[in-house]
Amino acid sequence: MSSNALKTGHVERIRKGLHSAFVSHRPIARTVLHFKTVMRTTELPSCHSDAVVCCVAHPKGHVVLSGGEDAKLCFTDIRTSNSQGALHLPHGDTVASVCCSPMADHAVYAANGRHVVHIDIRKDIGLEAVVDSFRVNTDEINSLNIDSSGSWIAASDDGGEIQVISLSRTGISPIYKTLRKAHNNICCAASFRTGEKLEIISGGLDCRLVRWNVTRLRVVGSLDVGLQQMSGKYSAKFCRGFSSACIKQVAKYSSRQVKFGTLP
Repeated sequence: MSSNALKTGHVERIRKGLHSAFVSHRPIARTVLHFKTVMRTTELPSCHSDAVVCCVAHPKGHVVLSGGEDAKLCFTDIRTSNSQGALHLPHGDTVASVCCSPMADHAVYAANGRHVVHIDIRKDIGLEAVVDSFRVNTDEINSLNIDSSGSWIAASDDGGEIQVISLSRTGISPIYKTLRKAHNNICCAASFRTGEKLEIISGGLDCRLVRWNVTRLRVVGSLDVGLQQMSGKYSAKFCRGFSSACIKQVAKYSSRQVKFGTLP
């Protein structure tokens, strides 16, 4: 797999697009993190013992949080390039996604197998930092994304479904909505639409971008990136020039723009 494909596939847009973080999917000692700003790119050593799967820059600090196949959530200081420690998540599965709450800087959510783990980073790095862990998805989670109000989290999974879970009540009986029957393969990513209440864009291995109305639990429109076919309100110019490819990542976007990464 080419480095360009890796950069495209694992990009996580931070804030207004001024910062981005991506990972190189290399094992053990050669596993590194890259933090990219407008002016420079810095290679950061990580504390992972296996491949890094995801990473995100904390919006209010100088720390990159990364998850890996070693079931670790690692914290790396961008300024000093030093590791700030690692948290072994309780379920022992790959940490496939990590995101930060836009309303509470201390609240971090990580996908650990089929579970969503809520972590309070104000506490010492250890199991005492794990506030809650809940499971709604029936298959392994690939991505997490929180809406702008910090009220809902979307978790896409290998079964092609998206669980939209209320963060007001998790634990034993979480409140959630299920989006299904639009993807016929793994759903790799789902992102809330900026400025729109409970609208989501998802993408997956079936090469489809799908726009959802979460309140009504229905598809508003879809676009087939691989076959250059579309329905709904998308312009034909949008998919021009794409070859058959799976959609690996979808970024937060404005009312008229969407950014996504593909892998050939």
